[in-house]
Amino acid sequence: MAVAAQAPSQSKRRFSVREISNLIEFACTKRKFGKDCCYIYIRGATEKSKVNVPEVVAIMDSAFAKDDVMLVENPDKSEVLIIAHAKEDSCKGIINGSLYSKVSPHAVAATAYPLNERGHEQLLKILDSMTPQTDYVGRMAYMRYARKGNVFLVLDDDPMILRQMEHILKPLGQVETAAMAEEFLHKYKQFAPTAVYIDIHLRTEKGTDLAGVLRVMLDPHVYAIIISSDTVKENILETKAKGANGFVGKPLNRDLVTRSAQAAPTFVVKK
Repeated sequence: MAVAAQAPSQSKRRFSVREISNLIEFACTKRKFGKDCCYIYIRGATEKSKVNVPEVVAIMDSAFAKDDVMLVENPDKSEVLIIAHAKEDSCKGIINGSLYSKVSPHAVAATAYPLNERGHEQLLKILDSMTPQTDYVGRMAYMRYARKGNVFLVLDDDPMILRQMEHILKPLGQVETAAMAEEFLHKYKQFAPTAVYIDIHLRTEKGTDLAGVLRVMLDPHVYAIIISSDTVKENILETKAKGANGFVGKPLNRDLVTRSAQAAPTFVVKK
């Protein structure tokens, strides 16, 4: 497996197109806000137009200084993509004010759409074009954004636990299960799950170690929950220290498992 890029720090909000997975994951977290969030796509006004991408990014970054926003720049194709927790009118006001007061609209074209159903479909086309097939992490993030529901993946060598987890999670989305780590990793690549649940005591390895490897070697955006009957404080702290996002104890509690799934950043709320 190729080494994946690191997930961004909370403060970083400007990325190159090589790090587009960060913007896609950000879009996943914002789509539940619908029309209260927006994307802006900036490119050359014509096929021959060249955009001064660093200048445009600096202008837009400054204009959105107080907003929750993420920007991706792609100088090779003269394009900039922005996801902002701001309404469409506000984004269009920034385009017509901050951007077009410094850059000619004859040289640069900018469009803004809310992250509603219409905007979602338009953004999918842009993201698909901007995310190379060779960018494995980016394509997994794109898969999460493209689908309209959730996928959960559970790894446990106890068939009873797998059945219980499937019963609990099924109302929230599609549930995939695996009894072995190899099958789990294959299904992770296939489905790019919303969240994964990993038993801490597997026959061949420790679940916390697998969660850490998954985050470093395959997908820095993985949302991993450890399942264990060992609910002592030290074990819970170990799960987080090794890269897991949460912990659920055995015997399984429906409410706790449900809340852990709903806490996943890319969880899709049914409408």
